[in-house]
Amino acid sequence: MISEVELITEIAHRLHDEHPINWRKLQDTVYVRELIAKTIPGYEKIGQIDQTQAEFTITGRIFDEPKFPTFDGKARMFVTPLP
Repeated sequence: MISEVELITEIAHRLHDEHPINWRKLQDTVYVRELIAKTIPGYEKIGQIDQTQAEFTITGRIFDEPKFPTFDGKARMFVTPLP
């Protein structure tokens, strides 16, 4: 029996070969974290977490005071209707 990740990456590999990425390598969580670190701003430290074992916070996610990047500094809340 194979995992969901193995199944999905194998299907992607068979459909796309190794373009634009090595799909089978996505079964390696260390590699996935390296890709996240290179792609998503603020997540750079996750790329070394397996070596450093250091906890980190995502840049811009912790607010020391309740001020948001809106014209009046207040948060905006929206109701999202369910289908």
